[in-house]
Amino acid sequence: MERAAADPNHARKAAATLSDGIKLHLAAFTELAAQGKRSTDTIAFYRQKHGQLIRFFETEPVTEKYTPYPLSQLSADAVDRYISHRRSEKVVDHTIHKELTALRAMLKRSKRAGLWSGDARRDLHDACARAKLEPCSPNDLRRSFAHLLRNAGAPVELLVSFGRNFARHSSVG
Repeated sequence: MERAAADPNHARKAAATLSDGIKLHLAAFTELAAQGKRSTDTIAFYRQKHGQLIRFFETEPVTEKYTPYPLSQLSADAVDRYISHRRSEKVVDHTIHKELTALRAMLKRSKRAGLWSGDARRDLHDACARAKLEPCSPNDLRRSFAHLLRNAGAPVELLVSFGRNFARHSSVG
């Protein structure tokens, strides 16, 4: 009772599932695509990556029955289990990273909507670090690629150009 009084979104957070967050996220991107602000390819990307999350978190392995997964239970440990499971399926880290990027975007939107109260950046970063899954953010990706360019002897002009273009075309956050 006290918690509900202190947090008006408490009931919504307690009832919210991973699928609720995914539906919210996809609806927002569908709206942006209708306005010409996002590509339909982006929506297809998120649908595919979210599908893997639903398969792991909300589908019983033997019966394949849908079982809602409460967003409130999503933690760094849950993400650790997800990473381990995907690796056991021989999925490459780059693909897992993309799935976690989709998860982080959904969690950020769910938090803004009052469905989740965790810290997506911290929880996913912690899970990625424990699993030695790199890169875990667009900035890490930029740094890794710039490091490769430098080690390959790329001219300074190319490195500067890469940095400018990356900053202009990425949505870090």
